[in-house]
Amino acid sequence: TMINKMFELLEARWLFGEGNYDAIIETKSLIHALIDFKDGSTTAHFAHASMQLPIAFAINQKMQENILGHVNLLKVGSLEFREITTDRYPIWRIKDELLKNHTRGVVVNAANEVAIERFINKEIGFMDISKIILDAYEKFDELPKNVDDVFAIDERVRREIRGV
Repeated sequence: TMINKMFELLEARWLFGEGNYDAIIETKSLIHALIDFKDGSTTAHFAHASMQLPIAFAINQKMQENILGHVNLLKVGSLEFREITTDRYPIWRIKDELLKNHTRGVVVNAANEVAIERFINKEIGFMDISKIILDAYEKFDELPKNVDDVFAIDERVRREIRGV
């Protein structure tokens, strides 16, 4: 669905403030971040796909050991990049608006969690996940002003999607 990638962009927006955030698909899942600099150069973060590294950093911020093993670029060979298209990933239609109104992430998160729950319970198909999220995003357009609003919106979205 690309929703996790959307959450990563929202995370970057929260951490680094307003900016030009986007994502592309790198088919071998070795490049996890690209940073474009003002001088026109770009830096890439290469690592084997594993949650071990982020978890290790969360537990111990000073990482002194090799957790994943180095990426051997000679074995990697060529890399292939693809655009994230809205035809294949409909959720990507709301990316720019969501990054501008990042507090609406509460709607996307609540809708995603309930949609995934319903998918796991075989109540909906995989392609329904994005539709449910997009429908919730359109229906619940209020911006939370405080933490109480966040919890209230979250609860309303979850009740709506569960049909309660």
